[in-house]
Amino acid sequence: MHLKFWARTAKYDLGDVSLHANKRCTVEIHHQSDGKVHEVKNLRTDEFGGVELDYVLPADARLGQYYVHLKGDVPGGSVQFRVEEYKKPEFEVTIKAPTKPVRLGEEIEAEVIATYYHGAPVSEGTVKVKVQRYSHTERWFPRGQWDWLYGEGYWWFGRDYGWDGGAGLHRSWFWSGSIRSERMEE
Repeated sequence: MHLKFWARTAKYDLGDVSLHANKRCTVEIHHQSDGKVHEVKNLRTDEFGGVELDYVLPADARLGQYYVHLKGDVPGGSVQFRVEEYKKPEFEVTIKAPTKPVRLGEEIEAEVIATYYHGAPVSEGTVKVKVQRYSHTERWFPRGQWDWLYGEGYWWFGRDYGWDGGAGLHRSWFWSGSIRSERMEE
């Protein structure tokens, strides 16, 4: 596992200089129930305030949630990861469907193929196919202080409001799109 942390301070007058360059820090890895399982001390951040290290999970590592903590002369931070048991799938399912667009209501033919990884076809398997079509629109506005009262994006379109009395609410560039999604389930 390769771990990387960057410590930065949001100051726009610094340019590319990091206030956290060449600082000492420690990285600790904790298991959800076992506590600390690994620690690396005496690390130093690079010129950008970054620190990185490699960690190899032991062969007998417990399954579950792990937490990685950055401590020391830099702002603290943490990330988490999970270790789960891997079970190799025994078979693969593929669907051969039309490659050209299909009109709504038009009948199509599709072939569902299930084969074991050793090459033999899956026999006595049950297949259920469900075809869905729906429209989806994605709209996002940065959070505003009064979203709870006026609704999401109220301030984004402030130029359109007459009640601001020329307070200078300015709309920024905004992308809004529509995504059509068609999904086939088995």
